[in-house]
Amino acid sequence: MTLGMRLVEQHFRTQHPGVMVTHKVPKPRPQTFVRIDQGAAQPVDLVIDRSLVIVQVYAPSLQAAFLLADELRTTMRSIDADCADVFGWVEQAGPQEWADPDLRDTARVQFTGHLYHDNRE
Repeated sequence: MTLGMRLVEQHFRTQHPGVMVTHKVPKPRPQTFVRIDQGAAQPVDLVIDRSLVIVQVYAPSLQAAFLLADELRTTMRSIDADCADVFGWVEQAGPQEWADPDLRDTARVQFTGHLYHDNRE
């Protein structure tokens, strides 16, 4: 798991303790969970990386998935205040349906953004 993913997972787990947050689809799958993924980090300077973070929300209905995605988006706006290793969050695309063809009874919504974070682990 990359540093950016770990920072977002920790933040979500602290702010939303009742929601399963993971970087892999769990087996067995709960009805509702959040999966964090990340593209390759790009250096901004000697100590800051910019990572494209992908947040996927799985829920029993599209409405439930969008509601949780909106809560998580709000949480991300304050991640730099709550995590000393994060310097900012810039949302790139905001929640949209991202249906999983293998899951007919589960809705998936995704949003993405750039996380600016310390690159020193």
